[in-house]
Amino acid sequence: MYDSGGMERVGAMDIEEHIERRGYGSMVCHRSHLVELLLFKIPKDKLHYGKRVVSIAQDAHGGAIH
Repeated sequence: MYDSGGMERVGAMDIEEHIERRGYGSMVCHRSHLVELLLFKIPKDKLHYGKRVVSIAQDAHGGAIH
């Protein structure tokens, strides 16, 4: 982990346990980059602003957010 100013290292994380539990590593990115990627990949008619997620369902055929 690095500070926001001069990129001085301030810590580290061992993700081996995470990989062992989940089967994959993780990635850290700036929130604005994630939002930009999602907006690029998700069709505009599928986005609904100002809404709250009430439930999430998933089965063998796919998933849904309500």
